[in-house]
Amino acid sequence: MSLATDLVSKPPRERGATGGRYDFQTMWGLALLFQQHGTNDDYAIVFEFHDDIALLDSASNPTNVRFYQVKSKATNGGWTLTALLKREKLKTKGGTKEKPSFIDKMFDNVDKFPDAVLSADFVSNQLCGFNAGKTSFRLNECEPSHFKKIVASIQEAYPRATEAQVGLLGFQRTDLSLGDVVSHTKGKLQTFIAEQLGSVWFSPEAVYQAIADECRRKANFSGDTTSLQLAIKEKGLTKDNVQEWLDAIQNNSRSRIGERSRRASPIPSRTSFASARNMRFIVLPR
Repeated sequence: MSLATDLVSKPPRERGATGGRYDFQTMWGLALLFQQHGTNDDYAIVFEFHDDIALLDSASNPTNVRFYQVKSKATNGGWTLTALLKREKLKTKGGTKEKPSFIDKMFDNVDKFPDAVLSADFVSNQLCGFNAGKTSFRLNECEPSHFKKIVASIQEAYPRATEAQVGLLGFQRTDLSLGDVVSHTKGKLQTFIAEQLGSVWFSPEAVYQAIADECRRKANFSGDTTSLQLAIKEKGLTKDNVQEWLDAIQNNSRSRIGERSRRASPIPSRTSFASARNMRFIVLPR
């Protein structure tokens, strides 16, 4: 079967949760979108789809996928190997069962989509305590004893797991601030627009609100998705979607400049961003 078929025919591990810290996941997905735009011919970022974020190499006919499990942590000290491998015990009507560990969850997608997964990363605002010198690495780059422990733990749940497959798992520390995620994401948005369009007139507040609300809506979608195209439509964003946003911002800027020219008002030569109170709200196309 194709990856598109597999992604909708194989059930997700769990339903995505919403609210509170989960907004951090959504904003990280938006930051990933800024990073991804312009680097590939095509892409789709899908929220709460087999993992917190799924990055497909095509919106129409994907052949590869990268998964991201995004977890924020308010306390300092980093993530320990014990914490990442821990399987919490849950009481059920039938007795006690173990919840998958964070690393189990990462490997689950490698197991489900073995020929398509390029990577499965754990992303956090805190460093990884057992490899603290690096902000981004594959788990097979850890100390051999640590990697051996990771492989052994995964093989308890997935006996056929190989070291090569476990090597697809990785860690990333994000620079997105947990304490001020909104302001930080707005800053990334302004930088992204400036890189893509240069000096344009727009309301940072209005554009951020429109884009962030759209991302939250998609991340919170809980309906059925019977095809990959429907999943992307309801839960994802594509390169074409982002280009539509940029086109809307640029067209709005040109209209604004045209209005000012007709009124014979001088336009500051070095202004890139207009204040929200002086700009029309930008309605972004879906």
